[in-house]
Amino acid sequence: MPSTTAIFDSYVLKCWADTARLQTLALTALADFFEDRLDDRLEDRHEDRLETPPDRRLD
Repeated sequence: MPSTTAIFDSYVLKCWADTARLQTLALTALADFFEDRLDDRLEDRHEDRLETPPDRRLD
């Protein structure tokens, strides 16, 4: 039978692994969210440039 310390250590490692997995999922979700927002902003900016007559552009 494993010692109490080994059982506790494996439990702690499992908790750390679960926490790391959840943090990875959260960071991935945030990265996807901000990437989508950036894509939307760049798309809007491109559409604005197409709608603005060349003599009125400020680039």
